[in-house]
Amino acid sequence: GFAVGEVTDARGVTTRTRVHQSDALGGRVEVDEILDTAGLVRSRKSTTYETLTPVAGITQVRVVQTDDETIDPGGSLHTRTRVRYDDFFNLIEVMKQGDVSVTGDEALTTFTWATNAALGITSLPARIQNFDPDGTLLAESVILYDNLPEGQVERGRPTSVTDAVEI
Repeated sequence: GFAVGEVTDARGVTTRTRVHQSDALGGRVEVDEILDTAGLVRSRKSTTYETLTPVAGITQVRVVQTDDETIDPGGSLHTRTRVRYDDFFNLIEVMKQGDVSVTGDEALTTFTWATNAALGITSLPARIQNFDPDGTLLAESVILYDNLPEGQVERGRPTSVTDAVEI
């Protein structure tokens, strides 16, 4: 296969892309790098995936982490985002680590979902919460459907939305 591809523009800046070669991840970008005219890596974006096989013959792929690095002589920056999913592939957590060499710039967003598997409803947001690095709740949205309690749904008609900021 074609594991690595490179393109150099008129300025002499090269973009190098490395793609996965496995059956499950084949063709998915693993790393994108930008090299300056001296051939030094100045930017790197990488993606980490996980694969699931819910039933024989079916492979599902989802992103679980992205890293973004800027590499400069005067200083570098490396940020990371990690995500988690529920069994329906809905996001349940997004952890933005900010600069990985610094503590205190992290942010966490969590999601819960209104579901009714018997009716095939699995992805209506029920609660979204944003937390600061210390775990303090900063903002929250709660959505109720069909005049039912939180997390329950029959048709998917929003009947109440409550937003709170700086709780």
